Amino acid sequence: MTARRRWVGPVVALVVLGLLAVGLVVGDQAVEDAFEQRTATETQSSLALDVPPAVDAQEGWPFVAALLGGDVEQVVLRTGATGVGTGPQRIQLERLDLVVEHLRSPDRFATASADRISGTALVGYPEIGRLAGRDVRPGEQTPAGTRWEVRTTTTVLGVDIPVVVTGLPTLDGAYGRQLVLNDVSLRVADYDIPQRVADEIIAGVVQPVPLELPLGLRGDTLASTADGLELGFSGTDVVLG
Repeated sequence: MTARRRWVGPVVALVVLGLLAVGLVVGDQAVEDAFEQRTATETQSSLALDVPPAVDAQEGWPFVAALLGGDVEQVVLRTGATGVGTGPQRIQLERLDLVVEHLRSPDRFATASADRISGTALVGYPEIGRLAGRDVRPGEQTPAGTRWEVRTTTTVLGVDIPVVVTGLPTLDGAYGRQLVLNDVSLRVADYDIPQRVADEIIAGVVQPVPLELPLGLRGDTLASTADGLELGFSGTDVVLG
């Protein structure tokens, strides 16, 4: 009986410690869930998204320590198809992925900044065409990416002639903030058009398109695929509000 009693105290203590540990884990998870929900809501509002993003705060345990310290190591945000922005600047995306590194705040995240934000956004061809004001379709697949086919018409001697300008979209400019078509060619079926007219058509289609991204982010990479245009972007020391 005496030996049995000697074991009771340690066993009870272990059970109590186990229950406390479970409580701490459950409580810490609740704090993390609340942070992710708030981040999703505020991101949807600030970027005017149609849907809130899925948020995953990637931080070691305990998460509450990161909040109290004002530094969450990494936050990953993802959406499916959604509109972004308001007014003339609004754009429809097929996908948006964001990685926020070291989300910092001196006031318990009433305001925040990030050491770095990076991500990718996929724009489909219907939206590319809407933004360009022309019929844009995927064309030839090349090692450098999918060429674009920009379909338009020109009038020669009172006759409307369909033409197709093809080219490969690329980023240009010192800060990677312009989209241009390179390696451009013009296709006209069964018609002869003056070279002057052909040059005017090409010049109108290949004008650089500025890429104005929010939060001071800049375009880094551009990949043209059969699904659309995938833009990679990033920024450092980003003030979020």
